[in-house]
Amino acid sequence: MKILFPGGRWGDLTERLESKLPDCQIVHCPPDTILENISDASLIIPAMNRITAEIMDAGKTLKIIHQAGVGLEGVDIPAATERNIMVANVPSLGSGNAESVAEVAVLHMMLHTRRYHKSQEFLKDKKLGQPAGTTLYGKTIGIIGVGNIGKTLARRLKPFEVTLLGVELFATEELKQEYGFQWLDKSDLGYLFENSDIVACTAGYTPDQKGLIDKSLFDRMKPGAYFINVARGGFVDRETLEYALKNDKVAGVGLDVFWEEPVDPDDPIFQMNVTATPHIGAATDTGYEGIATKLSENVRRLQNGEDILNCVNLEEIKKKA
Repeated sequence: MKILFPGGRWGDLTERLESKLPDCQIVHCPPDTILENISDASLIIPAMNRITAEIMDAGKTLKIIHQAGVGLEGVDIPAATERNIMVANVPSLGSGNAESVAEVAVLHMMLHTRRYHKSQEFLKDKKLGQPAGTTLYGKTIGIIGVGNIGKTLARRLKPFEVTLLGVELFATEELKQEYGFQWLDKSDLGYLFENSDIVACTAGYTPDQKGLIDKSLFDRMKPGAYFINVARGGFVDRETLEYALKNDKVAGVGLDVFWEEPVDPDDPIFQMNVTATPHIGAATDTGYEGIATKLSENVRRLQNGEDILNCVNLEEIKKKA
């Protein structure tokens, strides 16, 4: 079975997949050559690439489009269903993904509150005890999206003795009590921005949420607060972030996801108080092992004629049969 993986080798993930699937051919190709390489592939791992109807038509033997993470916003799911191509993902819970992404969110919080950029200047000048930072202890942290990653982040933050605010579409009283959220509502983002010392976006993304975090929200942001995005770059565009930084609407921004990927490392926005990591949220030993395990399990299920797990269009395809 040929598995097509557009883009370069994902380091440890590729090695783990090859180890678990020694009888499969895992082929990497540049994203702009997908059409030339997909004709005899049974499965494609899209990563950050869009999978269109045109690509599906070129995949004469394509059975599954299987994301290595959660997000499927780049896949034309109706087109896949029409062609009886299954679309699956690796859920963040139970794969090490949620834990890994939550830790990256905490990393960016700590880099900003302890003023890492500024501390490097004092280090070079051989000045000690500067700059003074702030603690997470006693602060209010707002989490946009209290799903698997948001809940995992909340658990990581509780030992810091923070106050948690949350926005979640499917909020319950149990969710509030279990994770210690002081306030939880499905729509009042403005309240969250007004009252949080740090706002962290961990929500699942769909195209209709593009630009959800706009200038009006940053205008309401608590003075001196930080914004962290480890979800998807589409939630907030580059111009909005630049506006917030230039106009002191936000004290600093931490990003693991961007308005375009790969992002231009020479973009002037990175000369502002921005910490950036190259979409490494799930890129850990635990995360990659979990992803490789879930992916390889579905490959075996395909080979054995069993139902694919975490397939978002399986029932619709079955109805057509």
